[in-house]
Amino acid sequence: MAVLAIVVFVMIVATVAKQSMTPPRPKKPIIVFVPGAWHTPAAYDLLLPRLHAAGYRTTSVHLPTVGTTGPVSFADDVSAVRKVVSGLVELEEDVFVVSHSYGAHPVTEALEGLSKKDRLAKGQPGGVVQLFYIAAIVATKGISSAEAFGPMVPKEKGGTWIIFNDHGNGYTSVANGEEAFYHDLPPSLAKYHASLLRTQFQLYVLIYSDVKVVTDDSSSGSEPLTYEAYKDIPAAFLYCDDDRAFPIERQRNVVKAAGIQRTMSMNTSHSPFLSDPDRVVDFIIELVNEGPSTSRL
Repeated sequence: MAVLAIVVFVMIVATVAKQSMTPPRPKKPIIVFVPGAWHTPAAYDLLLPRLHAAGYRTTSVHLPTVGTTGPVSFADDVSAVRKVVSGLVELEEDVFVVSHSYGAHPVTEALEGLSKKDRLAKGQPGGVVQLFYIAAIVATKGISSAEAFGPMVPKEKGGTWIIFNDHGNGYTSVANGEEAFYHDLPPSLAKYHASLLRTQFQLYVLIYSDVKVVTDDSSSGSEPLTYEAYKDIPAAFLYCDDDRAFPIERQRNVVKAAGIQRTMSMNTSHSPFLSDPDRVVDFIIELVNEGPSTSRL
């Protein structure tokens, strides 16, 4: 018995020693979701249970220019993004930011000084490790999202399918959300998600049609970038090949202008997180597992 007790004790000590020598598994980044114009974070709801099941924590940003009842601007969207992300970074978390469509514009502007690279240079833990743009209007410095998006050309001329309602005082809504954003969903689901769309305050778009949108220089789409987050943070872009809101040719144009090298594609509408959420989750996990590019850190 004494010999057996000694053997068991030695095995326990060896196991504890081995565990103490094994480096802890790195904590997964928190995934922050930023929706596009007219959309709330509910657009991403199908992704969340899948990511949570895989061990990821998530949060989201509600853009102040969406569904508002008072005057706001692009600067408010930028502040909202920065508040959420900087709060996580100050808690020493690594952050993975997903943005869709117009949401990319405040994201790209808001993250100066929050990259993992910048934090490491200061000896500080935490930071933004990856940007994932989905059918996103990615601008370059000095360019607004409206300019990056390009002129509104009627669909019969090969252009965008978005039809606006002008509510006055700078508010717009989308009249044909089912067709513009969700045409590859079952009709009942497309109708449901279109019902979740909200007004957008002062989204400035260059119009080449008979639709008039009230704008001013502080509108959410007319302010140019002063900072390009994708220059300091690894970035990837998901092309949506059958996009009727931001056609694939325009997506390719913004990716080329920004110099984003890591791309993937899906043959979906403007909303792949609804059309094929499993595939989008696979892409997110793939990017997390790849880790940051050594050339950017």
